[in-house]
Amino acid sequence: MTRRLLFSMVLLYVVAGTQLLGGLYDILTPMPPFHETFLGASQEQLDPRVVNLDLAQMDAIGGLLIASGLTVIVLVSGPFRRGDRSASLAILLLVVVGQAGNSFGMYKVGSPYWVPLVEIGLTLLALRIASLSRRRRARRSALHLGLPRR
Repeated sequence: MTRRLLFSMVLLYVVAGTQLLGGLYDILTPMPPFHETFLGASQEQLDPRVVNLDLAQMDAIGGLLIASGLTVIVLVSGPFRRGDRSASLAILLLVVVGQAGNSFGMYKVGSPYWVPLVEIGLTLLALRIASLSRRRRARRSALHLGLPRR
């Protein structure tokens, strides 16, 4: 395994870890302070149905973040490490689609929406580094075998 591939795997594990932590935060935290600010009232002042709706949505988002983070870990540990390009595509779709929607929702309520955007950026960087590493290794193999350069 090349250093580039190892570095890209570490970046992807960091992304997965932040997704797991974010999911746990969403599940374990009572109504986030950003939501109280957005609604203009504290949790105690709100109708209990509104609080329950907010907590149910936070639990759903948290569960999805945990599932996404665990899936990224499984993909990185197995198929991505072996060079399966479909794993890169799956990781890209999981993180970009999920976190773009998460970021947009966070932006609308005044939460720190930049965190999911950083995760998207780290994912794109990691996948690009891995792609360069695999291309370089393929060129070396071709030269070693005496195949013509492209």
